[in-house]
Amino acid sequence: MLKGLFIQEKKAIRTSRTPFIIKFNSVGSRFYVGMSKGTIWSWDFPSLNFYKVYNGLESNVYALDISNDDNILIGADSTGNMIAWNTNNGDIIRNFEQKADGIKCLTISPDINYILTGELFGFHRLQLWDLREGTYIRDITLHRGIITFVDFIRNGKKIISASIGGKIKIIEFNSKETKNVYKQSKLIFGKVLKKLEYNIPILAIRICPNEKRFILGDSKGKITLWNLETFEMIKILDSQVYPIQCIDFSKSQNLLLSGSKNLDSLRGNITIWNSENNEKIEKIGIDELNYICFAKRSGTFLSSSGDSLIRIWEIKEKNS
Repeated sequence: MLKGLFIQEKKAIRTSRTPFIIKFNSVGSRFYVGMSKGTIWSWDFPSLNFYKVYNGLESNVYALDISNDDNILIGADSTGNMIAWNTNNGDIIRNFEQKADGIKCLTISPDINYILTGELFGFHRLQLWDLREGTYIRDITLHRGIITFVDFIRNGKKIISASIGGKIKIIEFNSKETKNVYKQSKLIFGKVLKKLEYNIPILAIRICPNEKRFILGDSKGKITLWNLETFEMIKILDSQVYPIQCIDFSKSQNLLLSGSKNLDSLRGNITIWNSENNEKIEKIGIDELNYICFAKRSGTFLSSSGDSLIRIWEIKEKNS
């Protein structure tokens, strides 16, 4: 059913800065892009009308997230600064105390009470913050190497993280009422429930929307599909020529995107897969790729690249 598909570039947005991470709000009506020089830009979707710039950070923005109610935007930069904005008017809600030399990834808890960040440099810790109070709670060291992924799963009761060191871990998160967190801070991170010794640098992970599987991309260009509950490998999808930099599931879970890039030549590819039978549908070349992200409707995805372009792509049937 999905074999007759192909990728077509629909539009490109040229910016005056380099775009990195892209994320949509919960309903898919707006997307946010972390940019160079410490800003986050946003556009309405699908109209692509420019919406707002969120200022205040200092360096490249590799990490951002939007709260489940779409009212709060959190962004962090490569020097460790982190800010919360009101998404509607762009006002800064709070600046967080700098606790890391750089932040590679972050996530907001489903109850919008906490932020988890993964360090880019330094001790490579996961760091926990009280979003409502703007205060730092504590950290935990689970990995060696840059933290490349962190997320809350199972309705915020567990945390999954991965690193350049080649390990994936799931730990308990003993969420308390905010007023009790500080007394219980030593207990808030529970035991390690699952551990995967992958032993190849992990550059990209995405969990499918129903939280049954996850996809992993590594520095050797290999893409593998895993069972999230058992940590058993389901299938090796393919080995690409270049390291896998980014990866994403469609909302319907029947399509998968992977993006690869050679860090020396900057040449890369975007590949679309049928995630139901794990077959490759199409691969296209794109240079300087930084990020790929499905829109909430599966037939469209976005990419960012080092040539200062945000591209909007359509996945179409060949007879259309």
